[in-house]
Amino acid sequence: MTDPLLLPAGSATLARLLEQVRRGARPLTLGGVSGTAAALFLYLIGRETGRRIVVLCPDDPGADRLASDLRSFAAMVAGEGTDPIPVVLFPSLGGDPYQGLAPHPSNGWERVEFLRRLRRAEAPAFFLLAGTSLLQPLPPPEILESSTLRVAEWQEISPERFQEGLVASGYAREDLVTQRGEWSRRGGILDVFPASGAHPLRIELFGNQVESLRTFDPTTQRSLSRLESAEIPPIRERPLTRECMAGLIPVLEKADPHAGRAGIESRAEALRERGYFMGVEALAGLAFPAKASLFDYLAPGDLLAVVEPGAVEGSLETAWADLNRRYREDAAPALPPPERLYLAPEATRTRFRDRDLSLEALPEPEAADLVPIQVRSRPAAGMPGLLGRIREDLREGWWQVLALETAGRLRRMGEILAEEGLPTGAVVGAGGGIFLRLGTLREGFELPESRLALYTEAGIFGEARRAAPAPRAGAAFHPDFRDLRPGDLLVHAEHGIGRFLGLERITAEGRDGDEFLILEYLDRDRLYLPIFRLDLVQRYSGSGGTVPRLDRLGGRTWERTQARVRRAMREMAEELLRLYAARKAEPGLAFSRDTPWQQELEDAFPFEATPDQARAIGEVKQDMERPAPMDRLLCGDVGFGKTEVALRSAFKAVMDGRQVAVLVPTTVLAYQHFRTFRDRFAPFPVRVDLLSRFRTPAEQKRTLADLAEGKLDVVIGTHRILSGDVRFRNLGLLIIDEEQRFGVRHKERIQAMRRQVDVLTMTATPIPRTLQMSLAGIRDLSLIETPPRDRLEIQTTVVPFREGVLSAAIRAELARGGQIYFVHNRVESIGSMARLLLRICPEARLEIAHGQMREAALEKTMLAFMEGKFDVLLSTTIIENGLDIPNVNTLIVN
Repeated sequence: MTDPLLLPAGSATLARLLEQVRRGARPLTLGGVSGTAAALFLYLIGRETGRRIVVLCPDDPGADRLASDLRSFAAMVAGEGTDPIPVVLFPSLGGDPYQGLAPHPSNGWERVEFLRRLRRAEAPAFFLLAGTSLLQPLPPPEILESSTLRVAEWQEISPERFQEGLVASGYAREDLVTQRGEWSRRGGILDVFPASGAHPLRIELFGNQVESLRTFDPTTQRSLSRLESAEIPPIRERPLTRECMAGLIPVLEKADPHAGRAGIESRAEALRERGYFMGVEALAGLAFPAKASLFDYLAPGDLLAVVEPGAVEGSLETAWADLNRRYREDAAPALPPPERLYLAPEATRTRFRDRDLSLEALPEPEAADLVPIQVRSRPAAGMPGLLGRIREDLREGWWQVLALETAGRLRRMGEILAEEGLPTGAVVGAGGGIFLRLGTLREGFELPESRLALYTEAGIFGEARRAAPAPRAGAAFHPDFRDLRPGDLLVHAEHGIGRFLGLERITAEGRDGDEFLILEYLDRDRLYLPIFRLDLVQRYSGSGGTVPRLDRLGGRTWERTQARVRRAMREMAEELLRLYAARKAEPGLAFSRDTPWQQELEDAFPFEATPDQARAIGEVKQDMERPAPMDRLLCGDVGFGKTEVALRSAFKAVMDGRQVAVLVPTTVLAYQHFRTFRDRFAPFPVRVDLLSRFRTPAEQKRTLADLAEGKLDVVIGTHRILSGDVRFRNLGLLIIDEEQRFGVRHKERIQAMRRQVDVLTMTATPIPRTLQMSLAGIRDLSLIETPPRDRLEIQTTVVPFREGVLSAAIRAELARGGQIYFVHNRVESIGSMARLLLRICPEARLEIAHGQMREAALEKTMLAFMEGKFDVLLSTTIIENGLDIPNVNTLIVN
């Protein structure tokens, strides 16, 4: 039978539109469609006409969302074993030459690949971009084609000229090729990782002749397969060849007469010496007389579609005005004005308005060749409401497609429908049916004319899926020498506790000498410690809030203190060995195998577990199912998915009627974990609560009572959990996050009380004692070494301090609804920096955080930032160990 997603193609309305498209009528307006519905109609038009469609969107996020929906529809219709219709996205170049910001390298090769595919004759296909990309001039197609390097077996090449071509195309020389855009040479072997290749190439030369051409594994460096020929496309749209550089120098020297001569001359000198300066990509087009636009890459028969044309034109005008404003704001501009670097909106307006198709949610009634489509939304109704709606629609002959994001949820939905007597597939002898599809779509809708209803995961379960990597385990605030203040206590390895007085530079024989730390000891004796011997001191950290007595220089008190500590550590080590030996010898609780609810929880995980994650989860479950108490250390970098392992192990314990305690170092992190556990366990009868200063005394008392009576399944808190008034009815699992932040006595207190408790310890930076115990076999060890799939690369830019750069970065993040960390590591001047930021970005909501604030006030500020109550957190390096705040995408370090 016909795929239900193709049913709208047979409707009278779309059939009329397709006929007009085939006749070449333009411009056509498809009215009443937006979002996911617009993606479906675009897909159907491309599939039915067999044409390539270039789609202009108002902005980059809109293009991303539309591309995601198009890919999902293409994959759902194609099914397994069939290649879906390709969907290619054109990223904006990024950067800002007027602020000295260079575009990110990955943007370059993705743009080149887009243009190369646009020149090919593959159809049907979809090519999406933001309308503002029309401002960026492109190289003429013939120049892009000629800059592609080609190599074949037995071909004669000049290795030196070939290497020059790689460098001009943007490839970076490395000792070992491991990722795209790199090349290396070792004697007669030349390795290159093409920007668009799945594997790097190994070119073996005999003199100037290519003797062998192979692909190889970048991890093992072993050959994979032999090739007869290969292409190496450029990473930059315009290769920065010697001729290009030579052509740019006179262009710079003849720059705008109002430009700053010093800046122009420094850039020209950089070109002569290094062939590069930050932002040169925007100028490369000046070396060529011809400027091309995206429209020069279109082939006859390509369709140009515009989503919300009014919004696209508005974004073009706004972007053009911003470029001119930034140029005018520079007191001594060293670059030509925008009209020389970019394509003004007028240059592409004629072709833009001569589009083939417009997609508008609310079109003008007088729009030419308007084809109205009736689209109705399908609001979230929850599972009971969904089942009732499905039954009603099935009786009326509707075709219903349920798009689920994971294979587990797809399987579970099939089981639920079967339990309710609602079989999937077409209804025999009647119209309609229920169809399950694997795909990620943003929103559901219905098309009354085709009797088609589409449900998405957000519509079914009433929650939006995060597209970010897996939840991250954060760490506590960590003071270091960078916020050292006079009067702070330091501990010297040889002389003991002293008071830091400051830094002093000591001169010798009239010459400046080294800087020294001045430490004061008992009787005002002083020790001068050279900066390069900082390894001998560390910050004093004591318990109980008492101020310790200073040691005496040359005295015996420090030696006696060290002897006492060594003796206590030996006793503690013996105690630990006895404890771990007893834990190994005594039988513990053997948890049951996974329940159906456990499988349902894991299927609801919106991301694919990495191989290391899956192995760690399996190891933890095996430990829990054994009678011996588990004592496992889980190591993994921030963002690698340790929290998901903890969630699944906690749920497994709760399914056996056992309580779980999650111990974290800070109240802010406790609240973060509380929200994560609460949200993931929400569909199940599992009670999660928080035990920290964020709770009133009355709330804490109620939590403690529920814990003792067994009414509470999971408690999350700081070392408040270790207090004497905390009683568990049947504790089965202790999870310790960032264990290096706790003393050994803290962690072993519960273990000593409950020798049969399973313990899972998570950390990104294990302390030596813990790591040694794991390596020695006293504790089991799991490693998560692979990052989440498709984790985005961090883009790092180093630029001089400029108000224009700051305002542009902050406004760009605010425009996409994100938040910003701004690190300014001087408490004395942090207020002045706050005033500057509010002056250049008055629309930003800003708060300050630093280590000299009261702990309660600091926690309140961090909590408000987590909840999105303000936009910019201006702080010292107290944020360096981070928290899981997915909405923070920009970090500015002054």
